Amino acid sequence: MMLAFDILKVPGAVIKMYDDHFNIIMTAEDFLLEWAIWRMYDLRRRALVKGDEPADISTFDAVVFRQCQNAVQSQIHAEMRATSDRMQRRPAQSNAPVASGSGAKASSSRKNTGGDMLKSITYSCCLVCGSKSHIHDKDVIRKDCDTRWLVFDGHIKAWRTPDTRALICWSWNSIDGCSKAGCRFATTGHRCSLCGGAHGCHSCPV
Repeated sequence: MMLAFDILKVPGAVIKMYDDHFNIIMTAEDFLLEWAIWRMYDLRRRALVKGDEPADISTFDAVVFRQCQNAVQSQIHAEMRATSDRMQRRPAQSNAPVASGSGAKASSSRKNTGGDMLKSITYSCCLVCGSKSHIHDKDVIRKDCDTRWLVFDGHIKAWRTPDTRALICWSWNSIDGCSKAGCRFATTGHRCSLCGGAHGCHSCPV
C-alpha cells in the first residue's frame, strides 16, 4: 500500500499520516494477541479517510479502539453461547458408563464442594467496569460494560492485566478475597481488576 502511494504521487503528508497509523498498530505490545481488535481498528480508522476533508488517522483513537474491543468481545461471547446451545441440544448418551461405589460418592462430594465454593464467592460490583448496577458475567453481552483496566485475550477468552499479561484472580477481587492455599494466581494475579493495585476491586479508591 505504501509503495502504491509513491507510484501514485500521493502527497508526502498523507503518506506520513498512514505511516504513523500503521506504526501505532504494528508496534503495539498486544498486536499479535489482539489481532482481531487491531484489524477492526485499522479498517475503521482508514474508512474515515475520504471526501474533501479526510480525517487525520496519524494518532491513536482510544474511543474507536474501545468500540472495537467491545465488538470483538461481543462476537466471541455470541460464538461461545452458540457452541453451548449446540452442546445442550445433543441427545444424552443413554449408554454412558455409570460410576458406582465409593468412587461415585467421592465424585459427587467434589462437585458439591466445588458448587458450594463457587456460590460463596460474591461481588459488589462489576470486575471489568466497576459498575454497581451489575456484576460481570462472561455469558452475557453488555453494551454498557467498558473495561476500565483489564484487556481481553481472545485466544484463551480470558481477561489479562495490560502491563504483565497475567491472569487475574477473581476470588481475590470478591468481597471476601482469596483464601485458597497456594492460589496459582497469588504471585501475579492478586491485583485489583479495575486499577491493578494490591487490593481487591471492591476497595478500589479509583
